[in-house]
Amino acid sequence: MPRRADPIPYTHRLRLAEADPARGGKPVYLLFEPMRADDVPTVAAIEQASFPTPFTPAMFRAQLVDPDSSWWVVRRSGGDPFRTTAPPLSYIGHFRSGLGTHIAKIATDVPWRRRHLGEWTLLNMLLAAHGQGAAYASLEVRARNTAARTLYRKLGFTELQRIDGYYQDTGEDGCILAYPGLANRKAFLHLTKALAATSVDMSDRPSSS
Repeated sequence: MPRRADPIPYTHRLRLAEADPARGGKPVYLLFEPMRADDVPTVAAIEQASFPTPFTPAMFRAQLVDPDSSWWVVRRSGGDPFRTTAPPLSYIGHFRSGLGTHIAKIATDVPWRRRHLGEWTLLNMLLAAHGQGAAYASLEVRARNTAARTLYRKLGFTELQRIDGYYQDTGEDGCILAYPGLANRKAFLHLTKALAATSVDMSDRPSSS
């Protein structure tokens, strides 16, 4: 059984090469940290723009007090690497499932897509789950979402099964994937290396999707 998160939860801070002119040229940081209750309105808006059958704000609030669930956000901070009131740019949630953890949601705000932010978010979540003792991670993805499936395979997920009509809201087929051996040191080293190699584009250019 995965152990509960430590009293001090997993967090990660990445200093970006760019500087923020609006803050006197101070460096910009990405912060991966636990979701807070006041994040729910922003997260729910990202959710609404990302899924045909989205979670409601009430559902997110219920998840935040569920002891078997862990929810995280990524923020962009200019100047202070430890604290920011900036709204979330992406989020991810997972819950205990047997000896492992199941990834329930991952999404990025529309202007920040196609910048490797989702990849950075997922890698941090897998490292957090490793720290909680999860033996594996699992998820499902729509079969037509080839970009996501390619990313998951790149990071070490294995497709276990394709289920016809898995998604009841649209009737689409679904694929079940798993990241085995998550508790192993080999997985930790692989994920740490992949995280360090992930280059996130946080410039202010508009995203195409």
